[in-house]
Amino acid sequence: MTRGFKKLFWGFLIVNVSLTAGLIPILPSFVGWLIVLDALADLEEQIPRQDLQFVVRSVIVLLVFSFGELFQLFGRDWTLVSHLFQFLSIFVLLLELSAFHKLLEAVARQYDRMNRGAKRDEMVTKDKWYLLLMGTSAATLTVSMTFNYLPVFVIGVGLSLAARVYLLTILYALSKEDLELNLAESGTV
Repeated sequence: MTRGFKKLFWGFLIVNVSLTAGLIPILPSFVGWLIVLDALADLEEQIPRQDLQFVVRSVIVLLVFSFGELFQLFGRDWTLVSHLFQFLSIFVLLLELSAFHKLLEAVARQYDRMNRGAKRDEMVTKDKWYLLLMGTSAATLTVSMTFNYLPVFVIGVGLSLAARVYLLTILYALSKEDLELNLAESGTV
């Protein structure tokens, strides 16, 4: 389990950190989504597949949308495409919110199966905070794009950044915890 969450952490970090050399992305976000997808395959060994189905499908859609950044490399006027992706960014944000919410929910259910109520409650609380941060970010960004209001946009971007950093800290903490060992300790193996 820790291996899966380590990959998930690094993949999501690559998705959110843009490294470029001039106009050419060194680590494009689709590479990060591929790593996240591979990490989810590793997690299916410990978390039941039905708990991760929505997450996997969502990450596949996010992977497809991440190829949109490659349009910048062609050097043509992609104004229509860039406007389309501007409004699709809210959809992508909501899909990301849903996918990681379902992942945190699946981890909480796994703790419940292991009879670890305190850890389940802790994960549910972390999930609620993530939903609050990312949901508020999506709402403020939608308002800012609708009314073209810069101060609300800055708040939305800040909340989005905070939500992603918070999610990375959750994934990092999960990468340090061995759910397989916890299963053996609880006697449910």
